[in-house]
Amino acid sequence: MSDEQSGQKNTEIDLAEKSGKKVLFNQPPIILALDDTPFVLSFIEDVLKHKYDVRLAKTTAAAFGVLNKETVDLILLDIEMPGMSGIEFFEQARKNLSTKYTRVIFITSHSEPEIVQQALKLGACGYLVKPLQVSALLNKVEEVLGQ
Repeated sequence: MSDEQSGQKNTEIDLAEKSGKKVLFNQPPIILALDDTPFVLSFIEDVLKHKYDVRLAKTTAAAFGVLNKETVDLILLDIEMPGMSGIEFFEQARKNLSTKYTRVIFITSHSEPEIVQQALKLGACGYLVKPLQVSALLNKVEEVLGQ
């Protein structure tokens, strides 16, 4: 390993330590799924758990709790959530330096072009419409994570 690579790695470790978040190197990507429907969360977990480290949240408060403790690689986000909508959650997450660039795929029953465009305009990496298909979910996650 060159001095330059070693310096970069040490910088990454220093940043991880200073953030106070749990960061594991050489681990599967961490995906946070946020949906208020237990069946959808179970489906997502069952499909992704063999390749990814999946965290589940039924509320936006629980999701922010996960994000305060860990660095996640991808958020799967329902738009229709009680209290704070998925769009509002996304906007709040973008204001936080540690989650500003976290990739997001919206997963929702809304297929109206205006809503899809709004999500993509905000910076979402993708959009899947319920009911979810196993292959569509896997393909989109792999595409977004570059795997």
